[in-house]
Amino acid sequence: GDVERTGLLYRQALAVEPGDVETLVQYGALACEEMGDVILAEEVYQKAVDLCPGHLHAHKALGCLLEARGANEEAAGVFLAALQVDPTDEGLLQAARRVTAGYTPPKREGPEAP
Repeated sequence: GDVERTGLLYRQALAVEPGDVETLVQYGALACEEMGDVILAEEVYQKAVDLCPGHLHAHKALGCLLEARGANEEAAGVFLAALQVDPTDEGLLQAARRVTAGYTPPKREGPEAP
């Protein structure tokens, strides 16, 4: 049906432009939410994060997927990497706290730091 057709269109687009991070993220969402293929979704989201480490949506999607399957240590790594990009993102802070049981942002290094 429509899901298979949409998946095919994403695969065709990625064959032409394999580094298109937005298409990767959309394909990951389709794989996870519509196709129920969390393994494919994880692979696609990981590729998006690898290609564009500053893409917060890709980090969030990958981290949430890892958290959902109980891989909290891996999810924490993804969320913490994303916080390097945007340390003020409240959703990322909450996600990091969930998977690390109380994460607090690192203190800024300054002249008074030991």
